[in-house]
Amino acid sequence: MTFASDNRRVLLEQILAAAPIIPVITIERAEDGVPLARALAAGGLPALEITLRTPAAPAAAAAIAAQVPEAFRFSFKAPQRITHRQRLREVDDDVARLIDALSTLGPRLGAILFQLPPRMPLNIEALHDLVTCFPPGLRAAFEFRDLRWHCAEVYTLLRNHGCPLCHNDDLNTELVPTTDWGYVRLRREHYTDAELLHAMNNIAAQPWLEAFVYVKHEAPDSPLLARRLRALATAGPTA
Repeated sequence: MTFASDNRRVLLEQILAAAPIIPVITIERAEDGVPLARALAAGGLPALEITLRTPAAPAAAAAIAAQVPEAFRFSFKAPQRITHRQRLREVDDDVARLIDALSTLGPRLGAILFQLPPRMPLNIEALHDLVTCFPPGLRAAFEFRDLRWHCAEVYTLLRNHGCPLCHNDDLNTELVPTTDWGYVRLRREHYTDAELLHAMNNIAAQPWLEAFVYVKHEAPDSPLLARRLRALATAGPTA
């Protein structure tokens, strides 16, 4: 097995070199954001994911954006009020508030993941209403944990609005590119080198300009797993 192309291999190396590990954090106090981000950047981690489960999160992100290195990027998971309680219905005001809160980040805003709950029935109309209220250029990815959402109609809707389908390898679904950037979650706690190489080849084979790739942050060996993934990308092995 080899990489799809030298160009894609180099691109993947650059992505993993910039952010081999992406911490996921919950901030209770806005004033804690800057010291935490500085510590992460000093430790070689120029990217983090901030959950929006606390009121302090947007203010903390804005404060960090004003002070951290230019390469720093911020990714978020959309509030469960939008995805779980409202189930994408009648959420225009919630989405507007979310985007307004994050607008202070400018080009440092990474991706927003809309993760739908398991067993949520397919609702094309609700998905359409949500994606059509996004402003141009917003990076919004979607993770569907009910297999009924993995269908041609959903893929077409995502393509038409520039939204990637999040690939979660726990779901054993095909990696389907729907735009020019990707969002991948490697959710197992343990991978052999061959399995990691397969996952990386799969990412490199996509027509993406960039990708957000996450390992399972709650797994005890996740830092080691991220480093193994980076080492494989740098070496470009075959199998």
